[in-house]
Amino acid sequence: MTFQGSKKSRNYYSVKNFWEKEGKNRGDTPFATIRDHYFRNIEIKEIINFFSKKKTHYMLDIGCGNGFSTLFFSKLSKKILGLDYSHKLIQNAKNLLKKNKTKQVLKKYSYQNLQPKSKNIKFAVGNILDLSKYRNNFDGAVCCRVLINLPSKSSQSKAIENLSLSVKKNSYIFITEVVGKYHKLLSKFRTKSGLDPLEVYWHNLYLDEKHFINACKKNNLKLVKKIKYGDYQIASKVIYPKLIKPVEPSFLSDFNKFFSELFINDKNTLKKIINNYYKKKINVEDASHQTTYILKKIK
Repeated sequence: MTFQGSKKSRNYYSVKNFWEKEGKNRGDTPFATIRDHYFRNIEIKEIINFFSKKKTHYMLDIGCGNGFSTLFFSKLSKKILGLDYSHKLIQNAKNLLKKNKTKQVLKKYSYQNLQPKSKNIKFAVGNILDLSKYRNNFDGAVCCRVLINLPSKSSQSKAIENLSLSVKKNSYIFITEVVGKYHKLLSKFRTKSGLDPLEVYWHNLYLDEKHFINACKKNNLKLVKKIKYGDYQIASKVIYPKLIKPVEPSFLSDFNKFFSELFINDKNTLKKIINNYYKKKINVEDASHQTTYILKKIK
C-alpha cells in the first residue's frame, strides 16, 4: 500500500477511478490533486507572474481538479473555464464557487486576502482527449499534472494536439509535469543521502522529455521558457527529511513552507543552504520533481 492507494494496472479507467475516489476523500482541500501544498503555491505564483503580463480574455484550466488553484487565476482573464474528467472533482469545484464556501476555504488555508472574481469562472466535466467543441476558443491555458495521468505516450501526444487546437495563434500554454529523467535524478540524490528512493506512483506515466518536445513542435507549439524547481525539491525532499530522520516528513511542515518562500523570494539564500548541506557549490536545478514548460502557439 502506498500513499496513492494499492497498486493497480494503469489504464484510462483505473486512473480515472482513482481520481474519482480522491475527489470523494479530499473534498475542497488544496491537496485534492497534489499533496505538496507549498509547491502548489510556487506553481500558482509562476502562473500569475507569467499571465499577468499577457492580455487574456478566455483562459482554460484543464485538469482543474477541485478548482482550488483556478480561484487564483480569476483576475488573469475576463473568463475562465475549468475542466476535469472527474465528476466528483468538478462537483467539489462548483461547490467551492459558492460565496460563503470560498471564503471559508481560503481563510482556513490562510488565503483570506485573496478575493477571486468567482463570477467569471465556470467549471464543467471535460476531457483533454476530446476538446473538439473548444477548438480555437482560448487565448491562454494552464495544464498541470494532466499528461502524466494518461496511460500511454500516444495519448499524451493526442492531448498535446488537442491543447494546441483549443488555443488561438500566439496564445500561451503553461504546462507543469513530472519528467522521468529528472524524477530519477532527484531520487538518486535521496539515496545518496541515505533516504528511500522517491515513490513512483502507479497511476502516473512520467514524461519522456524528448517525446514531449517533439509532440509540441509537431503541433505548432514553441518552447519559450522552461522552469525547474530543483532547489526547492532538494531542500524539501532531501535536506528536510534527512534532518528529521527517522521521523516521517510532512508535506505541510514549516520547513517546506520556509523553503517555498525562499524559492519565491530569495533563491540565493536557498542555494546557500543547499551548498552548506553538501559542503560544496552544487547545481541541483535538474533534480526537479516537476518541471514547467511555457509554450507559444506559432501557427
